[in-house]
Amino acid sequence: MSHNHDNNNKLKYLDDEVETADYGYDRNASNAIHSTPQDRYHKGTNPKVAIASGGVAPVKTKRSSSMSRVLWLVAVLVVLVVAGILVWYYAFYKKNHGNEGNNGIGGGSEGGTNGDLGDGTAGQGTTNCNALRYTIDTIQRLKLNLQVVVGIWIEKDSATYTRQTEELYAVVAKYGWSNIIGVSVKFDQVESLSTLMTQITAVKNKVVQLGHPEIPVFTSDLESANRPPLTNQEDLAGVNLHPFFSGVPVDAAASWFWTYLNNTVSPAVQQGNLKPIPLWITEVGWPTFPATGNTNASIPSIPNLQKFVDTWLCEANAKNPPYYFFEFFDAPWKIRPGSAVEGFWDLLTIDKRLKVELPDCLAH
Repeated sequence: MSHNHDNNNKLKYLDDEVETADYGYDRNASNAIHSTPQDRYHKGTNPKVAIASGGVAPVKTKRSSSMSRVLWLVAVLVVLVVAGILVWYYAFYKKNHGNEGNNGIGGGSEGGTNGDLGDGTAGQGTTNCNALRYTIDTIQRLKLNLQVVVGIWIEKDSATYTRQTEELYAVVAKYGWSNIIGVSVKFDQVESLSTLMTQITAVKNKVVQLGHPEIPVFTSDLESANRPPLTNQEDLAGVNLHPFFSGVPVDAAASWFWTYLNNTVSPAVQQGNLKPIPLWITEVGWPTFPATGNTNASIPSIPNLQKFVDTWLCEANAKNPPYYFFEFFDAPWKIRPGSAVEGFWDLLTIDKRLKVELPDCLAH
């Protein structure tokens, strides 16, 4: 996705999955969503049949009403489920995400400020559903100073990888490479490490063959995945690093981030490399809902997102590491049993209202 460039505040946006395996936290323990109620009904008895007698015309047999009762019960349950979803959305989600103005938080702006992965805004885009094609086409038609990292997903079968790589090569054949600053081959640990490295090497060889050895090919994953031998094969290390999953209070989150990055992540990434490779922060952020989705002292809320932005953003811009802030719009479709917090990491609500005020880093 792509956003307006601002030299003052510099944010990156990345739509990606967050995992907690690095931090030893089981999210299923405290924030499970109740599943849809099961349909329950009692089967009706067979209808009685009126018997003709005494020369009187037979009474027509009544149809069984059991099936009708079942259908009515199913219909009622469907209505109740839909009503429950609507009640949850308006009573909880909208309450926590639709009234930011009452908390002194500005809203309405779709724009953001961005970090320093290249000249202009850099967002990560997938090749699925023509997303990359539409994004590059829009950038070039509107003559925008925007760039993207292409995401290629690896699943258990090779069809997804093949389809997405073919789409990437078709897009660059039509639009060129001027708006692409990297290719991230992402597997989310659904395949073996050897498969991931093989796919990274194959994409890199193709990119070089097409005349662009300067375009980095890498993966974006948890910091624990960015270790040799993987980091010996990548052009750079894309690290997802969230203080939220460390369990620290938000007041200590920024400090924890830099300490952990410098003392643990960076040395591990560079281990065994013949020469140092760049390190990009491909995810960093703080969720806003629900409060029960906490990781120990790390609690989701809009005020806590505001505090994390205030304490982390300007320092990040001063230190100037390439980073993506996770993420742009709320994504309720990510909600699943045991993982409600996944849908609410964004700077903007689903209806494009900014949750927080971005700090003026030049004033610091």
